[in-house]
Amino acid sequence: MSISCSPTQTLILWLLIAKGGEGYQKDMKPEPSRRDRQALENAGLITSEPRERRAIWIEVTDAGWAWANDNLDAELPLKTQSAGPILQAWLTHLHRYMKRRGVALADIVSDVTAPDKPIDGPTEDIADTLTGRIRSAYLNASQGAWNKRVHLHELRRILNDVPRPELDQTLLNMQSNAELMLFGLDDKQEITPADRSAAIQIGGEPRHVLRMGG
Repeated sequence: MSISCSPTQTLILWLLIAKGGEGYQKDMKPEPSRRDRQALENAGLITSEPRERRAIWIEVTDAGWAWANDNLDAELPLKTQSAGPILQAWLTHLHRYMKRRGVALADIVSDVTAPDKPIDGPTEDIADTLTGRIRSAYLNASQGAWNKRVHLHELRRILNDVPRPELDQTLLNMQSNAELMLFGLDDKQEITPADRSAAIQIGGEPRHVLRMGG
């Protein structure tokens, strides 16, 4: 079934994804109207629930991430004062990706296409690196899905042979390279002892979960 979003609803999705796929409605600019939020929720692209002080917490679903992946050219509002910060966040993600991958901007925007070439020689087996093992462990914990929230204690359980300092530093490096995002759980009732024990401290704030793209 084809899902159609209005330009404003599309912008709301881009804002949420730029923030890692989740956040409080009151902190979003533009703040979604009840009508737009319910439309996105009815389409299965987001979920929402009241949390602290009845504030609405919104998360992009797996279907929402998939829709965004397939609709990067979707129409956006022509006049909005909120587009600038959203564009800035996306360009920051793009810059980190290009720097990590060694991709030039001209290669992305060029209309010239070339036939695929066979790869000469053996390719590196990423499973032999800790970064590769983390990616494999993430897919194990998420049942093969990218862009899905995974608790750090689940990752540590799978990689229990890796010294914690080494694993933590690699995770921090991967976040700096925009390979994953580490988040804290805002709902204190959701935080388990396992979450507290597995958390990584960043700027004095605990991060209990991570999300990783393909």
